[in-house]
Amino acid sequence: MLTAIRAHPMQLVGDTVPNVKNGEGQVLRTAQEAKDWQDAVRHILGTQVNSRTEALLNDARPILSVVQDSISLFRSNKDLVPGTKEYNPELARRFIKIAKPYLYEAEGKALGFRVDVQPLVDSIREDLGTQAPTPTARQEQVAGQARTPEGKFDAPQAGIPSRSGNSGVEEEDFGAFWGTVHMPNMNI
Repeated sequence: MLTAIRAHPMQLVGDTVPNVKNGEGQVLRTAQEAKDWQDAVRHILGTQVNSRTEALLNDARPILSVVQDSISLFRSNKDLVPGTKEYNPELARRFIKIAKPYLYEAEGKALGFRVDVQPLVDSIREDLGTQAPTPTARQEQVAGQARTPEGKFDAPQAGIPSRSGNSGVEEEDFGAFWGTVHMPNMNI
């Protein structure tokens, strides 16, 4: 059917195609009939795709919300993220112990929490007598640098040496993509 939709209407004259109403065979006698049939099939397929996509998106909304909330939680609480300078292992250990019943898991993997757990983090932090992570001097320095209206830095960033040959323009490299799909590197 996709071949018939992609074909030029003149190529379909005389062909038998499924009727859009009942699926029985229908002979296309003119190029206009073929064009009308193609338009009708495209419309029907588009409606079906949109309907299925909307249903899948509605099914995924709760999970997407959990994932979004988790990302926000860890972005605003760097002291819960291992490997960061601000990481507080005692805070993280206590938080996970208390928040575990609220954990949302799918296929054995934690995706986030079923409820807003920020009050738990704040309470544990208060019990430990620690503050929320404060920006480092470097973070404050970068935040204060002048930027263009698009948000790019006006001048080289402090602490980043300028070298000959560094234009700041990145070439597109899709090597990682091609490797992921097990294809030879197709960069042109």
